Amino acid sequence: IMACYTDGTQIVLGYGGYEPRKGLLNKIIRFDTLTIAMQYMGWAKAGHPYMGVGRNMSYTRSIFFEKNGFQSHYYLMSGDDDLFVNERATKRNTRIATSSESRTLSIPCESFAQWVSQKKRHLSTWTYYRLGTKIILSYELMSRLLFYAVLIVAIYPFGLYIEAAAAFGFRMLVQMLVYKLNMRKFGERGFLFLIPIFDIVLPILQTAFNILILRDKRSQ
Repeated sequence: IMACYTDGTQIVLGYGGYEPRKGLLNKIIRFDTLTIAMQYMGWAKAGHPYMGVGRNMSYTRSIFFEKNGFQSHYYLMSGDDDLFVNERATKRNTRIATSSESRTLSIPCESFAQWVSQKKRHLSTWTYYRLGTKIILSYELMSRLLFYAVLIVAIYPFGLYIEAAAAFGFRMLVQMLVYKLNMRKFGERGFLFLIPIFDIVLPILQTAFNILILRDKRSQ
């Protein structure tokens, strides 16, 4: 992490993974974690940093105390790391760390209920992001949902089975290639051939989590 600091660098974002364990839930958690990391590290590399994970990030003392640290986020249960980066990171002061020595491993949730609770906490900070960040984050989810919506329409009522299968197969080929490269980069393994299933299931789960968050806010 420290090797990534150069003149002008104030924030370094690393990969915070979870320990591989037996069971489907663990694979879902690690796939979701990798997907999120590919997004925030990829956008940071492209000059649009918007978040980091508290499990593995670094920042200078000066930028932390510049606006009184996490003081503006004290009222939130979680998300101080996300919002700290969202407010202060720029394309000039932020770098990413991808070497094997810069990665961390944390203990994953052991039940689906624990993971749902964790995801709801993490996603609850999304509403506090800058508008530009919200637009960026909507690209991937909306494009994936749109792809599967078009696929369903192609099959029924138009009956374009071969074309739909070809489109799905091409998407999966590209997805698995991209994920394979990133799994190798970040030391992940064990779920490559589950990606076609996760690619469908994760957007549904994320949509459900967002609905639960909205319901909880209305009931407060």
